[in-house]
Amino acid sequence: MKKQNVKVCHLTTVHKPNDVRIYQKECLSLAACGYEVSLIAPYEKNFSSGEITYIPIRKRVKRIPRMLAGSMELLRKARKIKADIYHFHDPELISIGIFLRLSGKKVIYDVHEDYPGQIRTKTWLGPLIIRRCMAAIMTFAEWLGASLFTGMIAVTAEIAARFPADKTVVVSNYPVLGLIDRFPEEKVTKEHPVVLFAGGLDRIRGIREIIMAIGSVRNNAELWLLGPWEDERFRKECMELDGWEKTRYLGNVPFGKHYSWMKAADIGVINFYAVDNHIFAMPNKPFEYMACGLPMVMSNFEKWKAYFSPVALFADPERPEEIAAALDELLEHEGNRQRMSLKAREMVQSEFSWEKEKEVLSSFYEKLV
Repeated sequence: MKKQNVKVCHLTTVHKPNDVRIYQKECLSLAACGYEVSLIAPYEKNFSSGEITYIPIRKRVKRIPRMLAGSMELLRKARKIKADIYHFHDPELISIGIFLRLSGKKVIYDVHEDYPGQIRTKTWLGPLIIRRCMAAIMTFAEWLGASLFTGMIAVTAEIAARFPADKTVVVSNYPVLGLIDRFPEEKVTKEHPVVLFAGGLDRIRGIREIIMAIGSVRNNAELWLLGPWEDERFRKECMELDGWEKTRYLGNVPFGKHYSWMKAADIGVINFYAVDNHIFAMPNKPFEYMACGLPMVMSNFEKWKAYFSPVALFADPERPEEIAAALDELLEHEGNRQRMSLKAREMVQSEFSWEKEKEVLSSFYEKLV
């Protein structure tokens, strides 16, 4: 079967249609390979694409309606497409994936996170015993799905190790260099060196400690924050910290604009707490920082040290004084910052770009076809 005659449909009830991994990386790469690609995702008023067919479903804010009514709406529209391969991205769609597989379709489950580990850290779900039970249920659901699905894609080797080796491939979440390079550096006047964090401003990502650290650095520096707040209560809590007077909140900027702000900064910081879902994670953010030439201060996870030691310093994410000391080390030695900046960009170009990972994705699809 020729690629031009193969219909591929990506499915999500959680992510936006312009999601970096789903749309910018996988959908566009598969379309460029010649597949006929569709994407079913929650409604976005301003989203359109000439490369793929976008099929909107109603955007539901509350979790239960999204998981029930949203999944059913997605299934109805997915069946109308009559795709050859269905590629879904949310664990809540495992049952939909199983239904499509039992209907004779080829189905790929793209595992973005260690979901059982993630569940164990979500305190809003209730006591630890309840979270452990829910994590066990998720583990079983993923195991059952993996036994039936045509293929599995994981973002890290640690996640991939949980699934059958003969049908699982690692497609890492590395940045699209060609996309990042299209955005120019933000033209802004800086009085001091800038430390930047871009992403969800959540407690578990150590935002509070970053603000405290910037308030105690010996050197003059400013902190820029980009992204949505976890909630209003946490935002107000952070605004009361001493370091807030040296912090500039830039808002939840449009996609791509954050690359311009990254290029205008001097140091990137990623300060995730040491919980199960973080210790072995390989988030997209440090690679985006590197592509923009930023040296980094990072949580002192052993896996992150193995990957990023040439371009980062490390600190305990829950100790602001350690974070401040690492920032001061970079702020005081501009030559080291410049050397790490050049090395960061070089590493992305040679090892950690989507331009290389898309070949893995393409080969995996060719085997399925």
